[in-house]
Amino acid sequence: PLFDQSRKAADEAVQLLGKENFAAAAYERQVSKINNLRQNMTDQLSQMVKDLTKALSASDRHRFADLLRRPQPPPNS
Repeated sequence: PLFDQSRKAADEAVQLLGKENFAAAAYERQVSKINNLRQNMTDQLSQMVKDLTKALSASDRHRFADLLRRPQPPPNS
């Protein structure tokens, strides 16, 4: 639901940008709403990862951390 709400809020922000009479305050409120929704998604994901990790052994936590690491960028040729 949060992802859908975030997508809808972003669509509404774009609509505000396209209106003939741009309402900066309304746009700022919409951007704030988007930021709050994104923060809520991040908080929920962090909590889920923390809860999952509690149940893992040390070796499983290590493997899980490896899965979450971003790949190294390729070396410049």
